[in-house]
Amino acid sequence: MKTQRMTKADLGKQQGFSLTELMLVLVVIALLIGGIFGLMKIVKSDQEITQLKSAVLTVNAKVMGFAAGAGQYGTGNLNNVLIQANQVPDFFVVSGTTITHPVGGTNGQLIVEGRGPLYAITVTGLKREDCINFLTGLNGFKRVFVDTSSTAPANVSTGGTVPPISKITATSLCTATTGNAVHLVN
Repeated sequence: MKTQRMTKADLGKQQGFSLTELMLVLVVIALLIGGIFGLMKIVKSDQEITQLKSAVLTVNAKVMGFAAGAGQYGTGNLNNVLIQANQVPDFFVVSGTTITHPVGGTNGQLIVEGRGPLYAITVTGLKREDCINFLTGLNGFKRVFVDTSSTAPANVSTGGTVPPISKITATSLCTATTGNAVHLVN
């Protein structure tokens, strides 16, 4: 049997990866995984906002139908009317007379209030970025107000912002980091 003799040159040759190279690979993998989770969070948030817009527009159409012919919406909370008529879109969660939404994990509320010949649909609990994305391009309402109150302003027939709303305008309206309330008036 022949044996091979190791020389000093053979001993200097690297077998496998160094600890530094392995650490570098692990850091790159961790960054990729973090980026993927971050991207998934953004996509989920965008999906929720799209669903919220669609559900609010559906509620808007349902509420418009309530006053067909009469031209009046009363002066109070209309959530119970929506719930009793089974007109709350599946995106929302109903508990008693409270309607909540899951956007941003805040369990904000949807509140519909009659204001005589007008009504206000209020969406509460929106984080600043969600508020901006919700308002941007939103159409189908006469006026929009944004604050941190769950009750629409007393006078919804004047003031506010007239849609459609640009991203720049939405950014100036949604000032709270969390807890923005959007009041949509028709």
